[in-house]
Amino acid sequence: MSGAQTSPFPLRKIAVIGPGLIGGAILWKCREENLASSLSAYARQKAKAPLQAAFPGVAFAETPAEAVAGADLLFLCTPIDRMESLVREVLPTLPPSAVVTDVGSVKGPVVAQLAPLLGKRWIGGHPMAGREKGGFDPESAPVLFQDKTVLLTPTAETDPTAVALVRAFWEAVGGRVECLTPEEHDRRTAQISHLPHLVAAALAAVVDDASLHAAGPGFRDTTRIAAGPAAMWREILLANREEVGGILATFINELKNAEEALRTGDADALQALLEKANDTRRKLEAISPSPHKTP
Repeated sequence: MSGAQTSPFPLRKIAVIGPGLIGGAILWKCREENLASSLSAYARQKAKAPLQAAFPGVAFAETPAEAVAGADLLFLCTPIDRMESLVREVLPTLPPSAVVTDVGSVKGPVVAQLAPLLGKRWIGGHPMAGREKGGFDPESAPVLFQDKTVLLTPTAETDPTAVALVRAFWEAVGGRVECLTPEEHDRRTAQISHLPHLVAAALAAVVDDASLHAAGPGFRDTTRIAAGPAAMWREILLANREEVGGILATFINELKNAEEALRTGDADALQALLEKANDTRRKLEAISPSPHKTP
């Protein structure tokens, strides 16, 4: 088979529920790339006014059900514990042909709740993009997804056309798409997202205030993500607690080995740990060089 594939864009309508950091960037890119003839969104009342000012062409609905009416593609960009109730709320006005996806950091419980409600038109998604603080950011929005990995988690029941549409969307906004199972997603993100946040939080928590004035770039870099919203991260860690608990046990074992090496003065053991870490970091840089700091 040869020849370029026909783009599905612009769609008639794309809807976003919860236009914060990720959802707001989705709206921005939809407008910038002309991905839909019309855009609608639903936001909490206190966030609505500044978003309306930032997106004069977007219809901000009074209810989630109103926002999704007539949509071809719906993005759920809310905390994962709100998604099931939101889907139940919007089902009466959501077109039967509409594809629904999300941007949540944990997939297992979301798939378990939403797949039975949405069937073949549901596909989980997770852009590996963001920053430590939430809320729409007009400075980072234009580049938030550029060259970032986007993990999609279709199930055996997901319609291939739904997968193709969501893949095409993320590629259109600059993402690199990878499909995997919800279980594999949660295993991987426990290692490269959820554990790092927990470790950064623990590191920040054990440092006394008197030492902070002397903190340099190393401490600031390793604890940057600890500034993330506590309530949101509590939810993420608990939702993926089995996988996070497993990798946390492995991490604690590494720390115990380091503690023993320090206690006994075992220079070789410390050297081995540091060299292993150096090697992992080199591999990461080869895959994805460190970007400039997000504005």
